[in-house]
Amino acid sequence: MDDLLVECPIHLDAVSIKDILVFKCGHGFCQPCLEEHFAHGQSSHISCPTCRKPIRRKEAFPLFLAPAQPSSRTQSGHPTAEAAHARLTRELGEAKAAHANCSGRFLELQHEVDTLRQDGVRHNQTIQHLRDRYEVLQQRLVVETSNSARAREENNRMKEEVTKLQVENHKTSITLEQVLKELQVQLERVKLFQGYVEQYKHKCNLEKKKRKAIKHANHHLLPRKEDDSLMVVDANAPDILRRDGPDFGWLDEACKVKGDQLTGPDDEDSEFEEENEDGVQIGDYFTSGNQKVHENASRISLDSLIYEPGFLLPSIHAAPPFFTEQPTPSTQSLFADHWIRLILSYARHRRLFILRIEDAEGPGSDWDEILRNERINRRVLPSYLSSLIAVLVSKNLAIYEPAKQTRSVLLLWRQPEEWAEALHAWATASGQLNTILTFYEITDPPIPSPLSGLPVPLLRRAINAEQKTTPTNPMKELRIDKLVINICVGESGDRLTRASKVLEQLTGQTPVTSKARYTVRTFGIRRNEKIAVHVTIRGPKAEEILERGLKVKEYELKRKNFSDTGNFGFGIQEHIDLGARYDPGIGIFGMDFYVVMGRPGMRVAKRKERKARVGFQHRVTKDDTMAWFKQRFDGIILK
Repeated sequence: MDDLLVECPIHLDAVSIKDILVFKCGHGFCQPCLEEHFAHGQSSHISCPTCRKPIRRKEAFPLFLAPAQPSSRTQSGHPTAEAAHARLTRELGEAKAAHANCSGRFLELQHEVDTLRQDGVRHNQTIQHLRDRYEVLQQRLVVETSNSARAREENNRMKEEVTKLQVENHKTSITLEQVLKELQVQLERVKLFQGYVEQYKHKCNLEKKKRKAIKHANHHLLPRKEDDSLMVVDANAPDILRRDGPDFGWLDEACKVKGDQLTGPDDEDSEFEEENEDGVQIGDYFTSGNQKVHENASRISLDSLIYEPGFLLPSIHAAPPFFTEQPTPSTQSLFADHWIRLILSYARHRRLFILRIEDAEGPGSDWDEILRNERINRRVLPSYLSSLIAVLVSKNLAIYEPAKQTRSVLLLWRQPEEWAEALHAWATASGQLNTILTFYEITDPPIPSPLSGLPVPLLRRAINAEQKTTPTNPMKELRIDKLVINICVGESGDRLTRASKVLEQLTGQTPVTSKARYTVRTFGIRRNEKIAVHVTIRGPKAEEILERGLKVKEYELKRKNFSDTGNFGFGIQEHIDLGARYDPGIGIFGMDFYVVMGRPGMRVAKRKERKARVGFQHRVTKDDTMAWFKQRFDGIILK
């Protein structure tokens, strides 16, 4: 009650002098405020709240002062003051307690404020990041919107073109129906005409028999004396020896059936012969009288029934974008691959060797069938053809001929090495080995050969390749060691059984099941579960099945299909493409082909006794297998 009260400079409230701690600078503060001050400050940079001089906690010391005793007058003479003093002292205690509570609450609130500030900083950073992302997404939205608009326009154009093509197809179908109807009518007329011909043949045979019988009867008549001197002829008697001319009444009926396609006058013979050069002759047995008239009348022009087999164009050739250079690199690369295959296939079909930029500048060239599509009014521009030629040269499928120019190329739908083999085979078969021949005698022999029409530059390269090749070694000859066909269904049960039936029908052998090596929960595969079947074929059957599989792939494989050890593999989507009959109870399965190549003598590394290592020169390499594939199946290897 008698303690001396001092005001604290920090919280500006009266505290007991016993709770005051003083530093060397002479300033004192209450102990709770100092504890809070040191708790929130850094240990090495704490200064005095009043004079800002550096202070340390251990330098604080208390003041020990003994307050004087209150005077006797205060003790005895003023009871009212004592009551007021007691009341004030009590209020002071309550205020101190409230201050302590407020100080604790203040510290809690200050901590919460700091936490909120940190959260605010983090939220501001998050907001800024989201704003940046929003701007990026907005820019991307603008780009995608423009792309979608262009795609929509392109889609609309494609729809219009598809509509036009549908209309054209409808018109074409109507025209074809009309042509078919006309052909049916013509065939009916032909059948009727053939009936008249058969009737006339029958009449001719009867007339021949009559003539033969009359001749035989006249031969056995005995001569009369009157006949030696005089022959009496009755003018009214019928002449049994006279040969009546053939009855051409059937011709009038045939003209009624055939109409204007039969010509009779002699002045139209030449024209009719030109028009019916490829026609079918029906009545070639008229050799007297009006022979030409009846020969021409017996001809029926069936040109519309004869279709010369031509080159089958792919379906992409009917797409208008296929004839223009595309801005998207992936699409342009895909179209370029299709063009390369189309050009090489067409050149092989027509035996064309030279491709020029001028072939795309105007009609009338040998390449119009693929460089133009009149039905959709599209053609390849010279600039686009120039880029395609550059791609052909870059892939070693063509060479510039003549050199030092870029407007014409020599197509290599067969490599010079392959032409060299063909040259050697032709020389061997025709007995021209060890003889001197000119280029003209090779490229234009009396009997057509695979080298007929071969350009001289390509023939020179083939001869150079033939000179570089060494004599063949029978031990180096490649052959198919085995063919493995695998079908993986990913599960056991009925599908695996049906896949096994497919392989058994295809190869005539019992397939072997394969088990999973480990568990794959994503695909529902358990370890040691039967998930696939495979079969191994050797000998001529392996080569026959392999050729059927390559026929499905159109004899085209990619370079990555060949391994470094000389083996190769590929896959097909539907087994019915191999010639198997479709069974609804079995379904359709895809399968993988893997071919293991070998050479004679490689058994030394696998035999039980006296094993030896296969030499490096005798091993099968990737290049060896690719060359064998090109030579054996006339295949094409894509990049």
